[in-house]
Amino acid sequence: MLLMTVFVVIVIFCVAVSSPAQKAKRGLFVDENEILVRENEVWQSLLGPKMDTTLLEQLWAPDSLAVTTPGVTVSAEQFMTRLRSDRLASFTIHNPRVSQLSANSALIAYQVTMNATYGARELRLVHLDITTTWVRRSDKWLVQFHTETPAVPPRAFLCKTFGETAEA
Repeated sequence: MLLMTVFVVIVIFCVAVSSPAQKAKRGLFVDENEILVRENEVWQSLLGPKMDTTLLEQLWAPDSLAVTTPGVTVSAEQFMTRLRSDRLASFTIHNPRVSQLSANSALIAYQVTMNATYGARELRLVHLDITTTWVRRSDKWLVQFHTETPAVPPRAFLCKTFGETAEA
C-alpha cells in the first residue's frame, strides 16, 4: 500500500512538472523575439521607392485600428490606402519593450527615427513613439492596434537600438 501511494505521488508530481512544458510547446507564452521580428518585418516591408503593403496586409488583422500621427483613428483598409502613396527611405527602432498581455497577445512600445516622403512632403529625422498590439490567431501573429505619436519635442535617442539601421 505504501509503495502504491509513493507511485501515485510520483505520477502526480511528474504530471504537474510537465504541464508548463506542454503549455510552452503549444505556444501559450509570448516569445519576445518573435514580436520584435514581426514588428521589424512591418517596417522592412515599407522600405523602398514605393511602400509595398503586400506583406503588411498579411500581418495586419482585417478588423484592426491604427491611430496615425495627426491623431486620426483609421481602419486597416484606410491605413493601407494611406501608406500606398508614401515612401520610407530609412528607419531605426530604438528601445523596444515587449509586454505580454495574455497567452495570445503582446504589446510592443518603442521609438523610431525615420526619413520618409508623405505625398509631396519630404520628412527628415522624424521621431515617433510607437505602440503596437499583436494578437495570435490560428498560430499567426497579427497587428490588432497600432499608434504613431510624434515625439514632442523631437529628441535624439541615446539608447539601445534593435537590429540594424535600415535604408532603402
